[in-house]
Formats: sequence, structure tokens, C-alpha cells
Amino acid sequence: MSHVTTIQDIIYHVNTEGKSSCVQWLTSISDKSSSRSSILNSVNAILKKKKLLNKYKSRPDFPQKNDSFLSTEYTFPNFKSGHVQVTQKRKYDKCLDILDEEKQCAVNVVLDLGKDLNDSLKKEEKLKIENNVLNLSLKKRCTTKYKLKLKRTELCSLKKTVFNLNNRITSQRTVLKRIRSQNVYLQKVNDKSIAKLDNLKIQNNELIAQMASLQNELSSLREKFKDEREDNEYLRLLISDDIGKPIKLYDEQSRKYTKEAQECVYQLLNNNVTTSRVGPVITTVLKLVGMRPNKLPSVSTVNNMNVQRLILAQTQLAEELSQKNSTCLLSDETSKYGTKFEGYHVSDNEGRLWVLGLRNILTKGAKDTLKTFQEILQDISEVSEVCDHEAGKKVLLNIVSTMSDRASTQIKFNELLEEYRAEILQDQLGESWGQMSDNEKSSVTKLNNFFCSLHVLVHAAETSTACLLEAEGGLFENSPPIYDATFKKASEPGCL
Repeated sequence: MSHVTTIQDIIYHVNTEGKSSCVQWLTSISDKSSSRSSILNSVNAILKKKKLLNKYKSRPDFPQKNDSFLSTEYTFPNFKSGHVQVTQKRKYDKCLDILDEEKQCAVNVVLDLGKDLNDSLKKEEKLKIENNVLNLSLKKRCTTKYKLKLKRTELCSLKKTVFNLNNRITSQRTVLKRIRSQNVYLQKVNDKSIAKLDNLKIQNNELIAQMASLQNELSSLREKFKDEREDNEYLRLLISDDIGKPIKLYDEQSRKYTKEAQECVYQLLNNNVTTSRVGPVITTVLKLVGMRPNKLPSVSTVNNMNVQRLILAQTQLAEELSQKNSTCLLSDETSKYGTKFEGYHVSDNEGRLWVLGLRNILTKGAKDTLKTFQEILQDISEVSEVCDHEAGKKVLLNIVSTMSDRASTQIKFNELLEEYRAEILQDQLGESWGQMSDNEKSSVTKLNNFFCSLHVLVHAAETSTACLLEAEGGLFENSPPIYDATFKKASEPGCL
């Protein structure tokens, strides 16, 4: 054979092809002197030895022994007839030796069994004694176990009793806690009741004192009522005597209406009674007391009294406003049935409001409104005797601020009024005006202009309402959720 077969080749062939394939391969390359069974036995011996060798991998000399074993050349088994007879004789001698050894072992076993039998008898007696002792101890143990069982039963009953007692204690504690809480609550209620009772006592004392004062007041009112009733009865007697008599409204000697009659007409005009109805109203009222006027004012006379009333009001304005310093001019315009009216008012430091006049104007221009204001001041000056008929100028010079809306015509009016006031002030000061500095002139002639912001808020509200309507229309498809239909209006959004 050209190739030497090693044990490593056999192990590799077994691992890759299997044991049967390896035996067949070795049989094919053998010299026909080895049988298949002998080759199989030799392969099994090699694998067994390799397995035994692998158990000692942890030893330091394992690699060397392993390499030596794997590199060993494999020798095919070759058994001849003479060799077989020698081998069988050796096996026969070995079997005889084994039989002799087994006989000796049997004798030894019999001797040992005799000794063991004696020992067993002795042990059996000992075991009987120990069994009796154990039976006695077992009886004692059973008695003890029974007593222990009784004790355990008693302990269980005691535990149940303790558990029940603990539950009762817990429930009683809960009840006690509830009672304490109720006690605290009742104590608070009691304290509140005591405090409320004290307050009621104080209120009762106050009511008693108030009732005493009311009784005193009632007594005084009764006395006053008694006096008033006596006076009323006296007046009734006087009226009953004067029933049907004429009352004096017109003095024939002076050919004038009395002061009382003029004041009555003024009051009726203040209450919006027309001039043509003043006479019938006076007659109707006098009928209530059973009297009649000696003469009634005509419509023209009532109109003259109305003019007198205006002159009296302008005279009062001249006397009062000429003495008021640091006043504020308030002006506004309105339209009524196609006619424009401008109203002028003055407020003083005490918060009182004075009506300068209400005039109709042609246009809202600043020059027209200033001209109307100048006419009102001129009328005040003509009826007054203050400062040589210059009360209107005095009223104008006392104005230091204005209050109006934000209209452009009103702003222009404020500028023209400031210029007109500066001219009047320059005429009043004369030579002193030229001696004043520019800052002094500016501080004297400057008017403080204030504007009402109500119009801005109204316009902002209108714009916001329109925006909200558009937003709701887009969000809710023109059907916003309104929970109260009584507030629904076509011109207002649902959020308002």
C-alpha cells in the first residue's frame, strides 16, 4: 500500500461518513486477511480509547498523548489458527482461576453469613426491646399529642374570642369617634347659637331703644297732627267763609298782575303748559277751592311774562356767572324736525350746571356757532347792570376750559373761541397786555379742551357688532346657537 492509514484518518472517516462506511472502507483497502467483524471490533476499540482519552483533557500532558495516539499507524487485525488455540487455552486457564477464586469467596460468604445471622438475632432482640420502649414512648407521645390537640383547640377558641373582642373594640372605637365628632359639632353649634343669641340680645336692646325713640316720635307726631288738624279746621272755616268770593290776581289801581299771579304763570310755563292754556288751568285749579279769579291773563300777556322770565334768567346768569371763576363751557348740536339747535352750558367749581341758551342755527359751521354764542353773551350783557353792561365779556373771560364732542367743526369752534377770548382779554388789559411775555400771554389765553369719548365707544360697538355677525354667520352657517329666543335680534350677534 502506498498510503499509511492512521488512527486520525479512521476517526475523521467515522465523524464524516459514519462507522459503517468507515468499516467498509477499511475492508476494501485491507489485504483480505482481516474479517469485517474484526475490523469493526478494532474500530470500536479505537473509538472507546479516544473517548477515554478525552476525559483527561484538563491534564497538561493531554496534547502530547492525543497527538501520539492520533498519529499511530492503524494495524489491520490478522488472526491465524495456532494463535487462536493458544488464546483459547489461556482463556480456559483464566476461567479455572476464576472458579477457584469464586469458591473461596463462597466459603468466605458462608462464614460471614453465619456471623451476620448471630448478629441479626442479637439485633432482633435489641429491636424488640427498642420496639417495646418505642411503643411506650409512642403511647406517651399520643397522650401528649392528644393533650396538645386539646390545647390547640382551646387556643383556637381563645383566638376567636380575642378576635371577636378586637372587632367589638374596633366597632366601639368607631362609635366613640363618631360620638366625639358629634360632640365637637354640637359644641360648635352651641357656640354659634350662643353667639347668635348674644347678637339677638343686642339687636333686641337696639330695637327696644329704637321702639322707645319711635314712641317718642309718635307722641310728637300725634301732637303735631293734632295741631295741624286744628289749623286745617281753622282754614276750612276760612275757606267756607270765602267760598264764591273772587281772588285778586289783577290790581286795578296799578293796572298790573300781582307778584303771586306772575309766579304762578312762571311755574305753569316751567311745567310745559302752553301760553293759550294758562288761563283755563288757573280757573280749573281755583274751582277746587271754590274760588274764582277777578281777571285772567291773556295769551299776549302770558307771552310777555314768558319774555320776562327769560330776562330774569339772563339777569341771574349775569349776576352769578360774573362772580364764578374757572368755569367750563359745554356745547353740543342736535337736529329736530329739520331744524338745527345749538345748546351752550357752563359748569362751575361747585358742580352746578348753568344754561346760557338754546338757539337755532343755520349750519354747523364753526363761525355760525361762534356767532350764536356771541349773541347769547350780548343778550346777557344787555339785560344786566354788572360791570357797565359787560357781563357777557366777564362770563367769557371766566371760561378756562371747554367740553364737546370730537367733530371737526367743534374743534374749529374751540380755536375761534380762543382767538375771540384773546381779543376781549387784550381790550380789557389795555397797556398791560403789551408788557406781558409770550409765555404769560399763552397761559392767560389758552383754553383746555376736553372731548367726550362716548361717540368713539358707540362707533366701536357698532363696528364690533357687525364683525361678530359676520363671524357667527361663517362659523354657524347663519344659525348661531341662541338659548333664549327673547334676546334674539336680527341686528345683534348671538354672543351679545
